[in-house]
Amino acid sequence: HFGRFELQHPVVTLKTKVFIIGAFSPLLIDTMLVQYYWTRTGFFGLETFAVWLALELLAVAGAVLFARSFAQSLMPLRTLIDQNLGTHLEALQQLVPRSTDELGHLTRDIRTLLTEQAMHRERLEINNQLLQLAPDYASMEVLLEKVVEKGCLRLGGDLCFLMVHDTESNELVCQVSNETGFQEEGFFRLPLEADSVLTRAFRDREVLTLDDLEGYSGGDLSDYRELGLQSVGAAPLLVTGQPVGVLVCGHRTPHHFTDCDRRMLQAFAQEAALVETFARDFAKRTRVEQAITQIMEGVSTAIGEEFFSAVSMRMANILKADGVGVGILPDGMDDRIQTLAFILDGEVQPNIVYETEGTPCGNVIGKKVCSYTSGLQERFPDDQVLKDLELQAYVGIPLFDASGQAIGVQFALFRRPLEDAEFVETVMRIFAARTSAEIERLRIERQMSQMAYYDSLTGLPNRKLLMDRLGQALVHAERDNSSIAVMMLDLDHFKAINDSLGHPVGDQLLIEVASRLQGCVRSEDTVARLGGDEFVVLLWGLGSQAEAVQDTTRVAAKIRERLSEPYVIEGRNLIVTPSFGIALFPENGRTADVLLKHADTAMYQAKSRGRDNYQFFSKAMNIAAVERLEKENGLRQALEKNEFEVFYQPKIAIDTGKILGAEALLRWRHPSRGLITPESFIPVAEESGLIVPIGSWVFREACKATAELWCSRGDCGAPGALSVNVSPRQFMQPDFVSHIEEILETEGARPGCMELELTENVLIHDPADVQTKLERLKALGLRISIDDFGTGYSSLAYLKELPIDIIKIDRSFIRDVPQDPNDSVLVETIVAMARHLGIRTIAEGVETEEQLEFLSALGCDIYQGYLFSQPVSLQELKGMMAVPPAANRPA
Repeated sequence: HFGRFELQHPVVTLKTKVFIIGAFSPLLIDTMLVQYYWTRTGFFGLETFAVWLALELLAVAGAVLFARSFAQSLMPLRTLIDQNLGTHLEALQQLVPRSTDELGHLTRDIRTLLTEQAMHRERLEINNQLLQLAPDYASMEVLLEKVVEKGCLRLGGDLCFLMVHDTESNELVCQVSNETGFQEEGFFRLPLEADSVLTRAFRDREVLTLDDLEGYSGGDLSDYRELGLQSVGAAPLLVTGQPVGVLVCGHRTPHHFTDCDRRMLQAFAQEAALVETFARDFAKRTRVEQAITQIMEGVSTAIGEEFFSAVSMRMANILKADGVGVGILPDGMDDRIQTLAFILDGEVQPNIVYETEGTPCGNVIGKKVCSYTSGLQERFPDDQVLKDLELQAYVGIPLFDASGQAIGVQFALFRRPLEDAEFVETVMRIFAARTSAEIERLRIERQMSQMAYYDSLTGLPNRKLLMDRLGQALVHAERDNSSIAVMMLDLDHFKAINDSLGHPVGDQLLIEVASRLQGCVRSEDTVARLGGDEFVVLLWGLGSQAEAVQDTTRVAAKIRERLSEPYVIEGRNLIVTPSFGIALFPENGRTADVLLKHADTAMYQAKSRGRDNYQFFSKAMNIAAVERLEKENGLRQALEKNEFEVFYQPKIAIDTGKILGAEALLRWRHPSRGLITPESFIPVAEESGLIVPIGSWVFREACKATAELWCSRGDCGAPGALSVNVSPRQFMQPDFVSHIEEILETEGARPGCMELELTENVLIHDPADVQTKLERLKALGLRISIDDFGTGYSSLAYLKELPIDIIKIDRSFIRDVPQDPNDSVLVETIVAMARHLGIRTIAEGVETEEQLEFLSALGCDIYQGYLFSQPVSLQELKGMMAVPPAANRPA
């Protein structure tokens, strides 16, 4: 400050002061020069002394002057520290800048900052006091009195009062005064349109003050004079930015309102606004809680339809609504509502389904809460129900499930304009959550029931429901002497589609198959899914045996034709054929389990006959099924009793005639049937899963032979000394590679002496897994060959993508060469392709000299077959290997 003016920028800056001090430096130098002059010359006259004395006095005066200037600038800050002025607003008024430089402005800024902190601290203290007082008073009116009383005391006013806005009369009503306390009807009223400091503060939402009413001509002062006031300040009460009243502080003598006073007045006004808001919210909350309690008393134990009716009836009574209802969206329809409960004029009404377009509910479902407090018919002129019921107001709450999906609406109807819409909304919102939860619970119950009896993917009956319906059909057939047909069906090569194209494609295919099956039978028949790609069709109410066979054959032919039509799944054209077996009641069984078992047996017979056909069950099939079961049991015993043997067929180098290795071939030496070749028992081993332990046993025996014949002599053949066949099921085991590695290490066979033969069909099972396993096997040092090349997987891309060492040309291509030109071209192509890819070739099933000469001319590397030797025992193989290579050439 400078006088009565507050300077915004320094007048004499610190830089200026330093500059002036610097300007005295020549003066000091001149003084020293004068002194030096008389000291050196010895001339010391009166004139010289006078000059020296004047310069010295000037220098001292300048130093004292500027030292006092800095001391004066620092004095307020020193006073602040020494006297701790920052704790009270009154003390901070003593913190007055004593200079116009930067230190003076810093003093002013510190005072402003400390003033703000002190005001916030005092406001916090007021808040704490109010919080402490709140539990001790039965009403919020007392708290308002305390706010006015403390505000008047803090501001030093003679009269403080609180005026609240009356929305109906549009007036400010003085309800609280520090002199007279609280009076709900008000001590006096002031129209909001009146020209007054109070009304302007309310309208402008800012603090306004008048220091002295004498000479003021800006509005009507009669009210102030009646109260004996000479100065007045007014601050608006703001709730969410909107004014709800005014807090007034008046003095009966002229009073200068400082900026601190205005801020403090606004702070107390906000405290009053907080209390006023709390009072209103408390009243609303109390009313809502009472309503909720009354409603809950009647619905706390109710569930299902009883809950919806009870909550609607209670809500209609509490809300004084003429109608209350709960509606849900029917499955698959979002433009209709089906009521679960509807109360009208205190009576339960029948549930109905109605369209929501052009109705209030149409604006609520899946959107937001809607309240129409009046003029409902005018807003929705096409809703005839509103007119018929003479409705004027509506409140609707959307209902959502746990995932946020719209499931329905809860609504209330009124024949009168709605004045307390907020209260109605609040109560309905609370019970909407409970209603939504109950609707979702009922849906989950229905879904669980659906899951118990229906397939989750296709929606068809599952095994449990099939057995129930089959049991009913058997009772009906026994009573009426009619026939039943049970069809067991699965899809040919479905697993290959699932593995190569993925389960989503497979699932879509199953859904389409289920739909086509349902289209092939009558509505009273049953199509069920047992799991995977296995379906059952139940035809009942058939006539005699001959009629049943005729009708079933017709349906079977229709199913086969329909299911064989192309499928378009995710842009792919797929062809799938069915194989199914049929069992008839009573000829093929009189119980559900027997009929299903015989239908399953007939289905396997259909598969063994080339697939894509159907077979009726016969006794011969049952005999074959029994034989298959006996064979499976025999295989289990063969493993336990060590009845398996390994034979070895030599592999010969075409160019040298040297035995490079052999292929390990499994035989079963049955105690009563003698030596059995694998063609008769390997399919059963594959289906039963026994192929995994059997394959492991064969590999272990082959490792023992390899260690004895080749590894012990360090004579491993270049393409691999001993090759072992690996079944698809064995290869797909998660621990296949680690198991192979463990056997190699245990039996002492070097991986470089071993070769694994895989069929092409193995490569279509999870290509990523196949590649990973093959790379791990190659890393061990094993060689990989493809057996029966050209008879399986049609894509040749794997030859460059997978680590393949050898191709074995299937015997079906070798049988007729060189006489058959087609087979000859195929073999020539395979050999040439393999040579260009750096892959060696082995020809299987070589039986004639002509075949061998043909293969030699093509550049095939190795052959095996009866031309050289049939499979032999390990001892016989040892003898062959002892013969010189020249003797191994066929004559």
